[in-house]
Amino acid sequence: MKTKILLYVMIFTVILFVDYVLLAVIGCVACAAGAEESFYCTVFCNLAKILIVVTTLLPFAIATYKSIRNT
Repeated sequence: MKTKILLYVMIFTVILFVDYVLLAVIGCVACAAGAEESFYCTVFCNLAKILIVVTTLLPFAIATYKSIRNT
């Protein structure tokens, strides 16, 4: 059981790192394309919030579904 928890924590950490890199790339591309401050205050922040919430809840939802299905 401890190895499963450790595996989920490591996967979760990697997913959050990928989110961070993805948001950095999107921000750099938007800056190079000439995005103004309103883009970062509205679209980028909302995209970041949605992405982080989805990637945070998705692994837990999958793990819960698997544990319910196996019982």
